[in-house]
Amino acid sequence: MEKVFVFLRRPLGVGLEDFRRIYLEDHANQVLEQPGVQGYVANLTEEIPQALTQAGFGNPGTGVDAVDELWCAPEQIPLDVYAGNGVLVGAYRVNERVMRGYQTTWPVGQRSPWLKRIALLRRADRMSHEEFGDYWSDQHAPLALVTHRMIQYVQNLITSSLTIESSQWDGIVQTYFWSVDDFVKGFFPHPEDREVIMTDVRKFVSDWEQQTTAWHLGEYIMRPLGALRA
Repeated sequence: MEKVFVFLRRPLGVGLEDFRRIYLEDHANQVLEQPGVQGYVANLTEEIPQALTQAGFGNPGTGVDAVDELWCAPEQIPLDVYAGNGVLVGAYRVNERVMRGYQTTWPVGQRSPWLKRIALLRRADRMSHEEFGDYWSDQHAPLALVTHRMIQYVQNLITSSLTIESSQWDGIVQTYFWSVDDFVKGFFPHPEDREVIMTDVRKFVSDWEQQTTAWHLGEYIMRPLGALRA
């Protein structure tokens, strides 16, 4: 089983609210009907709260209105289902690494009650993709886990792009907090934490402070995958 990310933009002429309704109803049902889809999380991009922007966590990604996370067999990745359901911006096969998990309890299909952010990462110029992946999991993850007061922390090491439209990235990071206030206070709990983390990030991520591409997501777990929440 593999995990796949699919990034979507709403078609021209389709309003944002109409797209969101179609995505959560029609599109989500079509994905769930595909053979081999063992897990599915639908995500809608949301406006970054002002408190995060004021705290230096603005800089949102653009051109994406929804993000699908799928778990399925390699030969059953259902890219055909995306024809007509939006503009496919990019699709990636990833090696998912759950560094800190959480057992969810809320109903399937309901918006998750936490704050979820994802960011795209590009490796430092001097690093190979393998070196980037190793440093991220072996060196940075332990530091992140003791610094950021996250509920859940997931690293996704990109293993391949699935479409010609997909830009070249090396990783997708997912961080979860219960609220905006928890994020602002818990991402860098102490004054010295920012510099400690950023010094480490610069060792393996290229241009993080200048070109961060991140989204604030409204998450809807449509088909739970037990391993994800272990």
